[in-house]
Amino acid sequence: MPAESIVRSFTSSITRSVSILLTILLVFPDVQAAAQTACNSSGWTQFNANLLNNTETFNAVVNNGYLYAIGGLIADPTGNTAGTFLNTVQYVKLDSTTGLATNATAGFMNLTTAQLPTAIARDLCGVVYHGYVYVVGGVKPFGNWGSTTGDVSRGKIVNGDITSWTPQTGLLNTADPTHPWIQLHGTVIATAGASTYLYIIGGSYKTDASKPPSNITSEVYYAQINATDGSLGTFKRTLDYPTRIYKTCPVVVNGNIYVAGGEDPDFTNPDGGPATDKVYYATLDTSNGSTNGAITSWSPANSLPLNTSRTPATPSMASQAVVYVNTKGILMMGGDASGNGGDNNALLEGKSPTGGNINWSIWTTPSKLALPGNVSRNAGATFNHYGYSLGGLVKGSDSSAVNCFLVP
Repeated sequence: MPAESIVRSFTSSITRSVSILLTILLVFPDVQAAAQTACNSSGWTQFNANLLNNTETFNAVVNNGYLYAIGGLIADPTGNTAGTFLNTVQYVKLDSTTGLATNATAGFMNLTTAQLPTAIARDLCGVVYHGYVYVVGGVKPFGNWGSTTGDVSRGKIVNGDITSWTPQTGLLNTADPTHPWIQLHGTVIATAGASTYLYIIGGSYKTDASKPPSNITSEVYYAQINATDGSLGTFKRTLDYPTRIYKTCPVVVNGNIYVAGGEDPDFTNPDGGPATDKVYYATLDTSNGSTNGAITSWSPANSLPLNTSRTPATPSMASQAVVYVNTKGILMMGGDASGNGGDNNALLEGKSPTGGNINWSIWTTPSKLALPGNVSRNAGATFNHYGYSLGGLVKGSDSSAVNCFLVP
């Protein structure tokens, strides 16, 4: 055979092989994840179970070895409406050795038996306690921009599945009739003394999801959780946060509530901003008196570090996934570094939080576990020493991707 024919034949064979491989990857995207053996400490890797929808401003949580993704929004790319609100509740079982899903379906998470009674977005922080997972406030479908709610729904977990949701309506209205709804707020569960409480920190009281910054608050509320059925008692107001704040999730470390970053209100800018580098921690009343569970003080902690990989450099962060990984520290994954669209791939780690002392470091290169792309409005979760970043806004479009890593 002439040399020219041999080259043409070889080239044609390579082209066909590449075409077949691309077809397999497009039709069966889970083939890509199938080669992965574990979430590892050398960098973020694609999880083997993506979300069923492109999703932002939702919550995620891990309970008893199961990962859950709850509600959220598929944003309208035209900006004329809020977008499509989701009532989906997804879950997978996690392998304690690899951090991967053991029961993914064709590379995706599974739907729980019971979906949310009402689609909810802008409920950023996943909270779970004694077999119940909670959705607090947020924005539900109504008109073009949705309607903010003060309702709470709790899902009952049975063998990993969520089998039912029980709404508690108007809880925030009983605490403050002038502010009966909340969105983009911090939510966390903490134990003080002999009881456990759910705390709501800051947020926006805007009645819809259009331009919330003019309604940001510093108010803080808490309610006792009934250990028998997971229901919440009446919300009470406690000591306000030092500044108005929203778009960040608190974490509990050694009995203290920590709030890192987030967004300060800018009442001259309807799009919000700027993001903040401030970090505070709350001391809880652990006495046996009637005020048990109240916040007795907010104290400053070490501020977030300067991200020199950005131009201009910035220490601020908002709309990011925040988790606490046991013994490893506070992780802030991605986020909006300016407060109005400065999405980035940085991962901030706050080691050994003790009172106001936090050893912050910032990872902005692949070798230092920076996220694989710029992202904000994502959800975060942690299992053993694994960290997960789910969905979010990536380069202007919502994503269904889930990534994981083993915290070194």
